[in-house]
Amino acid sequence: MPHWSKVISDVAQEESYKKDTATAPYSGTIQTVDSDGEKLVIDSYAGTVQMDMPTVFNSGSSWIRAVPGAGTTALLQRGADTMQPELVRFASTTGPALVNNYNSAVLAIKKNSTSTSFPGATNYRNLKGNEIQIASAGFAESYYSIRGTLAERAGILTREAVQDDLEILDRAPLHRRVLTNLYKYGSIGDEERFGVVKRPSPTSPFYKDLYVRLPNPAGPGIVPRAFAKEYLRVLKYDSLPNVLVDHREGHVFDDSVTPLVPLQARSTKTGQALRARSRYFTSLTGTKLEMAIDELGNLTLDLPPEAIFGTQVTIPLGNFKLTTGLDFQVTSVKNMTFACAVKWAANSVGGFEFDTAADFLVAATGNATIQGVASASLSSPNSVTLASGPATMTLAPAGIDVSGPGIVFPDGTVGVVKNSSDFTTWITNVNAALTTLGQPVAAPLDYFNPKVLA
Repeated sequence: MPHWSKVISDVAQEESYKKDTATAPYSGTIQTVDSDGEKLVIDSYAGTVQMDMPTVFNSGSSWIRAVPGAGTTALLQRGADTMQPELVRFASTTGPALVNNYNSAVLAIKKNSTSTSFPGATNYRNLKGNEIQIASAGFAESYYSIRGTLAERAGILTREAVQDDLEILDRAPLHRRVLTNLYKYGSIGDEERFGVVKRPSPTSPFYKDLYVRLPNPAGPGIVPRAFAKEYLRVLKYDSLPNVLVDHREGHVFDDSVTPLVPLQARSTKTGQALRARSRYFTSLTGTKLEMAIDELGNLTLDLPPEAIFGTQVTIPLGNFKLTTGLDFQVTSVKNMTFACAVKWAANSVGGFEFDTAADFLVAATGNATIQGVASASLSSPNSVTLASGPATMTLAPAGIDVSGPGIVFPDGTVGVVKNSSDFTTWITNVNAALTTLGQPVAAPLDYFNPKVLA
């Protein structure tokens, strides 16, 4: 049992504390924080006391709140009516040191333009008059500058709305925009992604999303490997089609990837990894129009079976030019029509060939000319017909060979016509006869007899 003199001394000291703290503020240290009950336990030279956690503002329907951590210094003062301790404000003496650390970190970053670090624990800014900063221990921060700049931070992620530059700058490995109440966890759809490729993996717990790295060109197992990047836009639908549009650019990956060996989507035509792929799904069966570009620049366009109208390109006043370094192939199951209001020309350095299983017709309301610098050949396994109207058909060159068992002359004989010493005379007679085609001939023309030219 304590000595009576100590009891009297303690009582006197407590009364002195009460008297002193009744009229003057005093400091205390927060020992524990009860977030659920919103209570603080504060220890001071006046004793240990539990009190309600203060808020900056709380009307019941709106509030501004901040919860202090254990070890925070608090300034207390007793209320004149209840004589109970009340928290006046939180006190700190580390502000100048934190400001100095922040300035030093910012200066170091400016000297090293390639640095990707941030002030981190020293994000205690040097504020000017009328500026505001709000920050948490986890480096979530909002800064309101006197110049109208609004800067927000979530760790290494930042957003800056700069009034002076009239721009908003976001920094993050991945930027996403998701439609409210439509996005489904563990899937891709109704969203936009720009940045590092991130995919849900069925092999990871709870379909955890995984960042995708590209295979290292130096070989498997070599680290570090670069992250894949993409620009993705996908819109889904509750009925057919289940997907409306699906655009992917950059490093193209499908919805699901294997964590250890992620494989890029590849072209079905070239086998190369894709650089871009756009899919537009139909509302009938969910088939799609697909346009794909691989990493070598090859382009493919595939239309769905329902697209019976096909493709139409209209250029009202301009030109259309198509140049190819290798083969140019056009295949049509049915008809192919080329219509030209002025002139249609086809030129070839090597050869010019038409191959058809049916009839081939060249029709002209004006002149029709087949001209070869070396030679011109007409060939058929059956027959060749040259017909002219009431005008003139002229055979002029000195190197014409007309041969074949199926050549029929006007006198009914069949034979071969070759060049001869009197070829000029023969051609003149042929031209004269062709001029009168369609009119009766009084007698057989001896110059059509093969014996004459033998």
